[in-house]
Amino acid sequence: MTVPRRTSLWMVLLGFIVLAARSAPHGAAQQATGYTPVAPPGALIVALQSQLKAVQDWIKEKDFASAAEAVQGLQVLTALTEHQNDHEGWRKRVAELRSSCDVLSTTIKKKDAGAATKAGEDCGRLIGELAQAPMKNDKSVSAKFTPPSGSVKTWMQLMDGAYVDAKSAKTTKELALLAQAVAEEANAAAYLRSDARWRMDSIAVRDTALQVAKQAEAGDLPTAKKALKAIYNSCEVCHDRARKK
Repeated sequence: MTVPRRTSLWMVLLGFIVLAARSAPHGAAQQATGYTPVAPPGALIVALQSQLKAVQDWIKEKDFASAAEAVQGLQVLTALTEHQNDHEGWRKRVAELRSSCDVLSTTIKKKDAGAATKAGEDCGRLIGELAQAPMKNDKSVSAKFTPPSGSVKTWMQLMDGAYVDAKSAKTTKELALLAQAVAEEANAAAYLRSDARWRMDSIAVRDTALQVAKQAEAGDLPTAKKALKAIYNSCEVCHDRARKK
């Protein structure tokens, strides 16, 4: 049986979400004009591959409720990926992937394992093609960013998924990319809520994840894996502060 990979950081983040909701007002999402990607496009490719695997694992188990939840994360992540590269070829491939993810979501809702399996394979092929798309290292894409879709829960699960996968990374490159994926997801999640405290906490997670990625890029895998604990601790600090209010 497939063992769910979202089990550790998510519980801390969930506690923070509940407590923060009690202590901070809900409002419109932050204005997104200040958004600038902090990770290379390749980090989102790795995150997409990881999230798709989670969806496919649930389909194999015929757990369509969990697959439906996971595919929401895949759709949200695909939307974020569009803003990581301003090249026309990249955006075209992302649009194709979004359409394929919609088909995957539909087949899962119908509980059609065969069709869902095929749709998942199509998504995998498109992610592979996206990895080959031309890239512009141009941060002007921030002007086209819109507040992210998806629930807070979905975004927290995405971060937890990348974090858990980073813990089992076999190379420093893989670990660095997954840590950068956490950073980019936190970077976007900062715009989910309008209160300043939420934004500050999201940025803290982002910056911690970027620091872990730098340590991984230095080439010492065991040390970098130990540094991953800092991401967990960053979220736990937010949780503890909210709990004391």
